[in-house]
Amino acid sequence: PDVLYGTTYDGMSEKITSRSTDDVSNSYSVILRSSKGFDWRKTKLTVEAKYTHFDSPLLQQEQILRYSGNSYATNLSLNSSPFNWVSVAYSSGLYISKSKMQFGSSIPTIKTLSSNFTAGFYLPKGINLRMKAVHYYNSLNSKDKSFFLGDIDINYMIRRWYFSLAFDNIFNRKMYVNSTSSDLRENMTFYPIRPRTFIFRVRYRIL
Repeated sequence: PDVLYGTTYDGMSEKITSRSTDDVSNSYSVILRSSKGFDWRKTKLTVEAKYTHFDSPLLQQEQILRYSGNSYATNLSLNSSPFNWVSVAYSSGLYISKSKMQFGSSIPTIKTLSSNFTAGFYLPKGINLRMKAVHYYNSLNSKDKSFFLGDIDINYMIRRWYFSLAFDNIFNRKMYVNSTSSDLRENMTFYPIRPRTFIFRVRYRIL
């Protein structure tokens, strides 16, 4: 970088500062990916692992310091339709990040884990059933480190008519909290969620 931008704190006030620099920023990543398909069960499995190291200058309180860290990430995905009447999809990802400042202690490690599962059942008489579950874990959250969501919907189509009944937010979660860490900043964001609901839909196709 030719110029570094940082912050200077004076009590509760924050001032953005800049300074020219000849310091060098370094980073590298190693990615391993493998996948395998099974035609006889219409199944595909994919696994990925990634390691990243970074070391860069950071302007803080009018001083240029080195900021370094390592991150590790793994991802798994599975898609399968073993029978004509069922299909499943699963994906999961784990992320771990460790960083530290020069002349300072290590910054708290962040760990996140996310999982998504979807299953579809294609029943006789044109009836379809879909189930979805989501799990998210964030070690930086002060509370609600683990978060679950679940949905179920069933639909039926006959001629030009389409009927659907959905059961959303089965666990009746009220809030989703997401914490992130970047350089010396930690941010926490709150997302309100619509409470547990039943939704019935009817559609008619004219053409």
